[in-house]
Amino acid sequence: MTRTLLFVIACSILAPTQAQWDFSQYFDGADTSATNALLLSIPEDSANVWMVGPPQKTIFQSAYTAPNALLTDTLSPYPTDNSSSCILTVVPEFWWFGILAVQWMQKLDYEFGVDGGTIEFSGDGGATWDNAFNSQYVYSFYGFNEANLGTLSNGTPVFTGTDTTWQNIWFCMDLSWMWGVGMDTLLLRFTHLSDSVQTDHEGWMIDNMMAALTMVHTVSNKEQGDYVTVYPSPTNGLLLIEVRKEEGYHVIEEIELIDGAGRVVQRHGISPVKFGIDISAHPDGLYQLRVRTNKDHRTLPVLLSR
Repeated sequence: MTRTLLFVIACSILAPTQAQWDFSQYFDGADTSATNALLLSIPEDSANVWMVGPPQKTIFQSAYTAPNALLTDTLSPYPTDNSSSCILTVVPEFWWFGILAVQWMQKLDYEFGVDGGTIEFSGDGGATWDNAFNSQYVYSFYGFNEANLGTLSNGTPVFTGTDTTWQNIWFCMDLSWMWGVGMDTLLLRFTHLSDSVQTDHEGWMIDNMMAALTMVHTVSNKEQGDYVTVYPSPTNGLLLIEVRKEEGYHVIEEIELIDGAGRVVQRHGISPVKFGIDISAHPDGLYQLRVRTNKDHRTLPVLLSR
């Protein structure tokens, strides 16, 4: 069984440069109907350590907004050999362009590189999941301390180590791409992972979850001059593509890698306007990268050299 917490949505109409709709949950509000709520589901499993309540630990002593937070047990260190998940559901109804930003406050206390917390997202109802830390479909993911990023022994990227400062985390998706591929619901899965050695660490604490839709970049970057930027070049295989974000429905419709003989050797369909591709399967040499959006197109040279 799964217990689902239904949370009140606060809605407001703001200026065009601000979020148009805001969904918030401080884990202290009254339940509301599923038709207008941001949903957090915690499986009813005795081994699942996620709880909502007042933190009463040595490091996790208080919520960001008192009294409650979401954390890996409100009283005890996390147990050994544990994998526990909870899922946040976000439905950005009636929107087909802009940026969907999911935001939360967090603290961490893990044995670095051994235990940790991972975040995955799904757009097909949970049939498949992508790790948020290394997915090219994530528009931006920031706000955390880079020192708290690590990889477990099985290769899973995670939040790890200890950070007792409240960090303001932002996870952002391109709505144009979501709508373009028929992704009308975003699921975010937060998973706590621990090994067989007890270290008395306290785990992961989250508070003040919010979801918002915005028409502008969620980070303050320098204004991009060129319509399409591709880097690095030369590259050893990984290419990052950034299209200057414009208002309205805006998505990359097709990416084509063209070799020196004029042949299309790699193709990608509908993609976010910030996207990464790997061309390392091809021989070294000079290629042309054709990027076509629903608004314009560019062809740029790319040198593959290893």
